[in-house]
Amino acid sequence: PPGGSLPNVAVPNCPALPDWNQQRPYLTGQYLMESLEMEEPSTSRQQPLESFSPAVQEIVVLEDMLWGFMGFEGKYIKANRARSSKGGVSFVLKGKLDAAVHELVARMLPICEYVVVIQRFVETRSAYQWGLVCHAAAASMRSVLQDWTLMVTQLEHQLRTGRLTL
Repeated sequence: PPGGSLPNVAVPNCPALPDWNQQRPYLTGQYLMESLEMEEPSTSRQQPLESFSPAVQEIVVLEDMLWGFMGFEGKYIKANRARSSKGGVSFVLKGKLDAAVHELVARMLPICEYVVVIQRFVETRSAYQWGLVCHAAAASMRSVLQDWTLMVTQLEHQLRTGRLTL
């Protein structure tokens, strides 16, 4: 399951991955799915989104969207830990935006969720104990995630040079 802990299945004659592979939640994105409430850093010094002009709102939210596309939280786009039986995580925008910018961001937020789910699958199902098919699927998805990371990096470069808009 995407949000819960996975059973440790013992398969005879199967090499085991080291324990540290599952003990690094910040590397795998697992911390976003943890049910434990994490202390959120103080946002009192952070300006509310509605205090910016629509053009500045777009730039600020674009920066956060790029973080979300990598599976991380931003300043205004936060991970909302789902409390359903499926577990998982959803990304939500904290603050009010210009209506046009809000609509564009709302359409792209699910991509952030999909990235987290795919990262979780790759990190948990690449172990030999899940069989050759899962191992191969996880390896292929890891390759896709590497291409995705490259694309997000290129988008960030375009944002820094002022050539990226929603």
